Amino acid sequence: MKFKEVIKKRFVQRKPIIAVNVESLDQFLVLSSITNEIDNYIIIQFSARNVDWMFSFYGDLLTSKRNQKIFFHLDHCDSSDIIEKCIDLDFDSVMYDGSHYPIDHNIKQTNLYYNRASKNDCLLEVEVGPISGVEDGFGSEKGDYFKMCEAIEMNQNGKFDLLALTIGNAHGEYKTTSNIQPELLKNFQTSIPKAIPLVLHGGTGLPIETLLECVDVGCVKVNYSTEFKKSFAELKKTSASHKELVEQLRLDYSEKIEKFYSLWF
Repeated sequence: MKFKEVIKKRFVQRKPIIAVNVESLDQFLVLSSITNEIDNYIIIQFSARNVDWMFSFYGDLLTSKRNQKIFFHLDHCDSSDIIEKCIDLDFDSVMYDGSHYPIDHNIKQTNLYYNRASKNDCLLEVEVGPISGVEDGFGSEKGDYFKMCEAIEMNQNGKFDLLALTIGNAHGEYKTTSNIQPELLKNFQTSIPKAIPLVLHGGTGLPIETLLECVDVGCVKVNYSTEFKKSFAELKKTSASHKELVEQLRLDYSEKIEKFYSLWF
């Protein structure tokens, strides 16, 4: 099933797809093996910082291990060269992050990238409101919330497939989650003619109640990075061999993914 069809189906069902960032071949291969055992999908995300060297070194292997349960996604990026490259590599989706620009510029660039991506049957994710916490060069040092008028303007004049809206969520580990406001997403969905698929960034550390509420109002893609990166870094220090690292990583990642999906399946 194509990514666009899966997104549409999950949006109607109000059941999300987990999106996991990878920064090594080991992480990718472990996630690939997990999809062979679970009856579900995994979106494997590559940052703009890592996508070049990973595909230069391991492009053939990454492509060969990409099965029908895996979708490739380019995370936060505003480089036309990298976005173009990922579209040409047959990525299932790319994210143009113009959230740090004025909304009119964000929309203008969004439409340019949508026209390019759609020709390759590649979905486009965009963002309104910079997310707190810097990850791989993207984000903001201070917390923020999207402006309703800008989100509505993006929906009216922008061409895209997935929209990320900041609601106090953040990259990295949360010091507090009391400032997160899922109700803003509901307010947005009821302010536009027809509800649309949304993306939730900063999934690590969010309360279950927040996850459930965000998915219920249309967050069909939920991003995780910190939780998976942290366990990978710890296992690299404690594993006695590469074989043990891969085995422990597989157990850890399987547990995390099963825990996430158990909320809806």
